[in-house]
Amino acid sequence: VGLAIMGAAGPVAHADDTATTAAAATSKRTTDVSMAEVARLDRERAALVTMRDAGATTYAEQLRAVDDLKRQRASWRRDRALREQLATSQAQAGTLAGLDSKIATVDSALRRARAAAVTAIDAEAKAATGTRATELAGLRRRVAPAAATARRRPATRRAGSRRTASCRRADCGPRGRCRPASAA
Repeated sequence: VGLAIMGAAGPVAHADDTATTAAAATSKRTTDVSMAEVARLDRERAALVTMRDAGATTYAEQLRAVDDLKRQRASWRRDRALREQLATSQAQAGTLAGLDSKIATVDSALRRARAAAVTAIDAEAKAATGTRATELAGLRRRVAPAAATARRRPATRRAGSRRTASCRRADCGPRGRCRPASAA
């Protein structure tokens, strides 16, 4: 009877190990896929920013040319050149606006992909041990957005307010000076 119990426990334990290994492989695959998506979106954003920066340089040069033309004495030739230059700079401005909207779209997709990657990393980290756990911690630090530290602004006096930053009393006089209790 004791052998039958041990024999029955053996296959069940092996099935649990297989299920755990399969879940770990699936979890690792999910993490790798989400990290690949983050890397792809990072590359796409970098390419768009490079294009936008190059276009902004060209646009600045075009605006300088428009300013130079406007400073010249009025003539038919100058007016024709000014119209042409304004048309090309306006087209460049449209291109820059399109690139800005694409960058905004990629930024929102990147935020979603980072959140998915953090979720996948956290799910895998629950079962990870050893070097994989260390690797996951490094990936999470790299992918997780930095927590914004909330800095409190010092209280300042608003226009029309009778209270100063240090005084919160309702009976504060004009120019932020507190009135003594006897003067009230």
